[in-house]
Amino acid sequence: MNGLEEITAALGRAAVLGAPLLIATLGEIYAERSGVANLGVEGMMAMGALVAMREHGVKVPEEIALIGFDDIPAARILTPSLTTVSQFPQRLGRRAAELLMDQLESNTPIPPRHVELPFELIVRESA
Repeated sequence: MNGLEEITAALGRAAVLGAPLLIATLGEIYAERSGVANLGVEGMMAMGALVAMREHGVKVPEEIALIGFDDIPAARILTPSLTTVSQFPQRLGRRAAELLMDQLESNTPIPPRHVELPFELIVRESA
């Protein structure tokens, strides 16, 4: 299997067996590989991935760049600190509430629409 096939297989197993297996499997895959790779996952999974990679001797960011999504509070205090994408959850919640209110106040169904919200890449030590 090539790297992409290994990761795809790991994701398939994780869908059935849960995120901890995904983290451990990805840690094993990258421990066996040489070169630099990138991995982006949700904040709590990124924390677990960081721990799993450390246990497998994978150096972050030297061998793999790890990027979290959500900017969880622990991202700042991890070693190395976690590069992350902040999605401004208050803005997301406000926009969702506005869309819901529009729908509730309308006498007819509102067609689906594309909504984009701002985000910020917060560069720290892991990438």
